[in-house]
Amino acid sequence: MKKIFMISFLCLLFAITSCGDAKPTGERLPDSEVSDEDIVDVTPETSDEESTDEETSDETTEDVENDDPDTTPEYDDEDIENDDFDTTPEYDDLDIELPECSASSETPCYDSSSGLIWSAKAEYEMEWLNYDPYTATATYPATAYCKELTEGAFTDWRLPKISELRTLIKNCSGTVMGGNCGLIDSCLGDWCDDDCYPCDYYEDGRYSKLGDIGRFWSSSTSLSSEPPYLTDFIWCVNFNSGGFFIEQKEFTNNFVRCVR
Repeated sequence: MKKIFMISFLCLLFAITSCGDAKPTGERLPDSEVSDEDIVDVTPETSDEESTDEETSDETTEDVENDDPDTTPEYDDEDIENDDFDTTPEYDDLDIELPECSASSETPCYDSSSGLIWSAKAEYEMEWLNYDPYTATATYPATAYCKELTEGAFTDWRLPKISELRTLIKNCSGTVMGGNCGLIDSCLGDWCDDDCYPCDYYEDGRYSKLGDIGRFWSSSTSLSSEPPYLTDFIWCVNFNSGGFFIEQKEFTNNFVRCVR
């Protein structure tokens, strides 16, 4: 009996001792008792494919955030600066159907040989220059007449140069355009008219394409071979002889026919 009691006591003592040495579950072991094998990496693994997807998503998001949909139309600054917003209608001379210039044509008329358009002949003669000594002012009646003229819806008339006025001469071989006479816009000196001989005198308009008679002003000033070169004389055409002559600017009255 004593043996059985002794064995039971020893078994109970061993059980109590074993329970005291056991470590409670969940209690953190000292660092010295933790081995590398006991550490478990619980970080979730990320595949390369998932990483690439995230980078692509970030780039797309950034593009969307930085994308500023500009709906403003693009313009070329140079084109805008150089664009001439002129709404003035263009006047096509050929659409007006002007008559060909002749002694019987109405005006304005078109001279197809020169490309010039001529007005009607002024109804009166006028000075080229009018100087008023009392007010010390000068006016230019012949020039002003053409500048202020409105005819056939045209307002850009001017006094013709001598070469333009010469295109109206006909039936006088020396002075017609292309004849031996050297008087043109680039040669206005008295030395230029050596071969500018007039034809016989007639007052029937035979020397003018427009049937004119009398003397007509040009805008060309006669030149001198000596200083001051410019003179007080203007080149004119006398359609009574088909010839040229110089006329003093002041105190002389001649006819005017404007050109454009």
